[in-house]
Amino acid sequence: MFSIPWLSVLQDRFQSCVRKNNRRRQLQKHSSHTPHIARAVSMHAAESLEERMLLTAFTVVNTSDSGEGSLRAAIEAANAEAGADEITFADTLAGQTIILTDELLITDAVTITGLGANQLTIDANSNSRIFHIDDGDWQTDLYVAISGLTLRNGAADRGAAILTYEDLRISHSNLSNNVATEFGGAIAAWSSTLSVDNSLIADNFASLNGGGIYVSDGVTSITQSALLRNQAFNDGGGIASHQAMLTLQKTRMGDNSAGRRGGGVYLVQALNGLFIDDSGQVHPAPSPLIENTIFIHNRATKGGGIYNAFFMHEFGSRDLLISNSRFVNNTAVYAGGGLYNGAPRVLISDSEFSQNQAVDGAGINNSGGFISITNSTLTGNHATSSGGAIRTLRSMSIINCTLSGNHADGHGGGIYQTNGANITPLPRLRNLEDTSRIVPENGLSPFDSSVEPLRADAQFMRNGLTVQYVSDVRFAYIIFGSLKVTNSTITGNVAGISGGGIFTYSATTITNSIVAGNTAEISAQIQGNYSGKTSIIQDSIDGLLDPVLRDNGGPTWTHALLPGSAALNAGDNAAATAADLTTDQRGAGYERIKDGSVDIGAYEAQSPFTQIEMRFTNSRTRTSSTGEKSRIPENRTWIDQWGNHWLEIWVSTPDSTSTGIQSAEFNLNFNPEVAQAISIEYGPAFTGNQTETIDNSAGKITGLSATTARTDVGDDQYVLLARIQFEASPATRNADDYSDSREHIVNPQFSLSQLHVQLVGGVQSEVIDATTLGILYDRSGQDDSDTQFFTAPQYDFSQTGLYSLDWGHATRGVEFNSALDLSQLSLIVLPYTQTFLVDENFNSLTQNQVDGSQTTGNASAGDRKTDISAPDGEHSLLDDYFSELNDTLELLAFET
Repeated sequence: MFSIPWLSVLQDRFQSCVRKNNRRRQLQKHSSHTPHIARAVSMHAAESLEERMLLTAFTVVNTSDSGEGSLRAAIEAANAEAGADEITFADTLAGQTIILTDELLITDAVTITGLGANQLTIDANSNSRIFHIDDGDWQTDLYVAISGLTLRNGAADRGAAILTYEDLRISHSNLSNNVATEFGGAIAAWSSTLSVDNSLIADNFASLNGGGIYVSDGVTSITQSALLRNQAFNDGGGIASHQAMLTLQKTRMGDNSAGRRGGGVYLVQALNGLFIDDSGQVHPAPSPLIENTIFIHNRATKGGGIYNAFFMHEFGSRDLLISNSRFVNNTAVYAGGGLYNGAPRVLISDSEFSQNQAVDGAGINNSGGFISITNSTLTGNHATSSGGAIRTLRSMSIINCTLSGNHADGHGGGIYQTNGANITPLPRLRNLEDTSRIVPENGLSPFDSSVEPLRADAQFMRNGLTVQYVSDVRFAYIIFGSLKVTNSTITGNVAGISGGGIFTYSATTITNSIVAGNTAEISAQIQGNYSGKTSIIQDSIDGLLDPVLRDNGGPTWTHALLPGSAALNAGDNAAATAADLTTDQRGAGYERIKDGSVDIGAYEAQSPFTQIEMRFTNSRTRTSSTGEKSRIPENRTWIDQWGNHWLEIWVSTPDSTSTGIQSAEFNLNFNPEVAQAISIEYGPAFTGNQTETIDNSAGKITGLSATTARTDVGDDQYVLLARIQFEASPATRNADDYSDSREHIVNPQFSLSQLHVQLVGGVQSEVIDATTLGILYDRSGQDDSDTQFFTAPQYDFSQTGLYSLDWGHATRGVEFNSALDLSQLSLIVLPYTQTFLVDENFNSLTQNQVDGSQTTGNASAGDRKTDISAPDGEHSLLDDYFSELNDTLELLAFET
């Protein structure tokens, strides 16, 4: 075996880590002692350790910076005592602050237990750092634990609150307002095991890297904590991890920022993260893990949420694992609003990337190696250039995923993929003496070296990359980009130029997937060459899937398939099996191959279907004695702020099953500033187990549920589950409105979540929420004016689908695009029908668009003050006439 100088260094570091871990476990095992010392004077208590070390406890009794009874004196005494000591604080110190003039040096194992982060503060007053932990011997390892303290206003070059070269656990503590002129605003850890749990690290700053935490080498674990508003001038606003094993679990990374890379986390994977065993083989250390963590409102030039990089290739490189996590509203000036990857391999599962922004790759930007995304949703991301959800120059696999509502001003509203074949240099090694058997292959030319051909018997393969030993040159690997999309749904994405769904330059395979309902000037669905089978690629989604992204169960949101959808049972089982799919995107409890055949797309219908719809009415709807009705009422589009109104919940099984509905349960959400729930009535059939909890302050009705003893309701007609009576909120029902003759738009924001419907026989049903309630008009019931005036904003309906507006919208200018032509005019101006778009989806028209737009009614396109008084007999029109009229042209005949 050839000799490499750095192998011995790695072996030493690995052995050091083993010693540290053993030492930590030993100390933790024997740390249950409870001696009490009233002052900072030692008392020995024998413990049954292998080395029979004497443990000492100290109690801090004053807030002095030095002298007997002070924290400094206790630490100095603990340093002088051999073994693991303990420092506690007298209860009389609750609510007080210890102000330091110099750092506290810890050179021996100790546990410091405070009174609680909100009860005791250590303040360095910007004079120095707070804790410096180092015994001066890299071959020995200490274990230090700090809990129940606030550490603030530390100032140092590295680790302004804590600088450690030893194993450290921080728990139930706050580290805030600390400033480092180099690394680690709050914490800097070198070659150590760092554990942070149940703690807050906020408002810290580093001039170089790691605004909150900087770690180099070693192992770092952060659990159930929050890193908020930390800043780094260079990299890693929240955390900068350099060659360390990083784990984030159940943690919030929010409002952190970095001047260069990694607003939330800057992660560098490097050769030092490996270890070598006795066989001489090189192995990867455990992979960085991010689990159940949210990245929100982080900012950087690249990688708003995470920047994942490496500067030297690893044998069997470590994977970055991201699962059950959310990346929301992160921003990158250039690329990777949520995640920027420059490392060899990333695996993402059960996660969400939403509302992130960047020039390229607003959700994810990949310029490194392979990325696998499974069971995840990417929605609402916006790139001003390419790749609204994803931009990748390397290979990527997308399985059981939904990409919906993403936008790119240039190319690839959902995905931008280009062939990124590249060559990357690796460590220089000299190991071949006999080059007679060298055979050229692929024209591979490593950087900064003469071309050296392959030696066939010296190469090995991993993850499809060929690595070879050559004479006097660096290792190298070559990557060719490809894209594979399996059982995924890509819909509602927009590209300003081309490839609304996908823009691809390289090999793209699409299997069992839906690419439909996307928008672009050129090639609305896919721009580029692709291959595949059993997929639906088309412009329209009518009847195919629910156009609204919803909580249909599982950790991520999906587009449900509609009853009768062409995607039902139309996929290739072999392809799903080859991809190891056992569930759909929603995960456990949602089989991937149901009833013998897999569905196309990310969503698998767990038949039979149940459809649930909400109707907003002025009065109770009459039903049969069983609560059934063949036709449910239309939605009211305005409310009387001085009267009450009803929200009715109707359920049915539209797939024509003969099985009735047995029970239903859900949560109802609403805007408490607009409406307040005052009573609930259940449908005549649902008389059993009626439960609900109304919380008007939060705008929620939780656990609304009921059962029926009947076996024949909801199977062939709509059946009323419940109706909730609402009144206008006190803020809306303002006495000043007596003199106000205007109407204003309100949005009760009714929505359902946690839907569960069970059919007769105990069958769990797949629930489709078919309702999208929109904006309403809030009319004053005290207004006697026959004509009301409203300054109407102009709206651009740029989304596909059917749009219905009440009489108030009928006079507004609308610019028609390819999705809405004049033949759909009647669908746009139908009075008193449901509004399918909520107000946040409207985009204001420019004045040029207004001047050239189509209009209806008697107002001009540019008229901002329009007479929109309702036609005579509006109540009867709503409740009776309009619901029965089929001739839409007659609806357009009246003048406002």
